Amino acid sequence: MKKVIRLRYHHGLCLKNFIGEGYSEEFVDHFNEVLEQLPEAEIEWIEDCDTICASCPRRVGDHCSSVIPDKIDKKVRKYLKQGYSWNTMNQTLFSKICKGCEWYPLCKRIRES
Repeated sequence: MKKVIRLRYHHGLCLKNFIGEGYSEEFVDHFNEVLEQLPEAEIEWIEDCDTICASCPRRVGDHCSSVIPDKIDKKVRKYLKQGYSWNTMNQTLFSKICKGCEWYPLCKRIRES
């Protein structure tokens, strides 16, 4: 039986641009552990705190103290329901989805390099 990893919708886009910059060592280590498990795991897409959020300082119980992740989750879920692929969202809808996120400038720089 495959391990199930619970991920927020927006983390589907964050995974591609994650380089560990700007995060605590604990968060980076945990994120990298999750990344290593993904190829063999089944993913359950959710809108609350997920496996990656476990070591996030903004986590308060099962919620994030920032409203931005919720907004981005809703956008990603909307585009998935409209039939867009993750690849299409990452390539052509990145700015539309992620603008407003505090990590947007870093992700944009990573994408352009």
